[in-house]
Amino acid sequence: MDQEVMLSNIIGAVLQAKAAEIKRKATGAVVQMAAFGLFGVSLIFGIVSGFLWLAGKMDPWLAALAIAIVVLIAAIVLMLIGRMIMQQKSKRDREQTARALGESNAIVQALTGTNMDGKGTNNPSLELIAAALATGIILGRSLGR
Repeated sequence: MDQEVMLSNIIGAVLQAKAAEIKRKATGAVVQMAAFGLFGVSLIFGIVSGFLWLAGKMDPWLAALAIAIVVLIAAIVLMLIGRMIMQQKSKRDREQTARALGESNAIVQALTGTNMDGKGTNNPSLELIAAALATGIILGRSLGR
């Protein structure tokens, strides 16, 4: 009975922590969306004001063309920066996956005396397998996806 109560307390604490984290992330996402919307509105007003200023100095079609070229160049630069960031992240993800696999192999060796390929002599007990499974489920749920 003690173990059931302890396990239910752990699961309850994990669920409460996850609920608080989801609420915090949702609030942050709403604030970021509002900021992004305001940024877009200010960017549109800036582009329109730049056009109106240039239209007073040159033909309106030429002012529109100049503004369009400047916005196009800014979009290309942002696209290239975003692509560089995404490529760096994918390299980091591959390195983290390789490191996690190495750590997993070390954990399996420590617990069972075998490698991930199954070579070894020690057989784990049922309690060890159940404890590892419960720990994995709790950690997997608490760390998110």
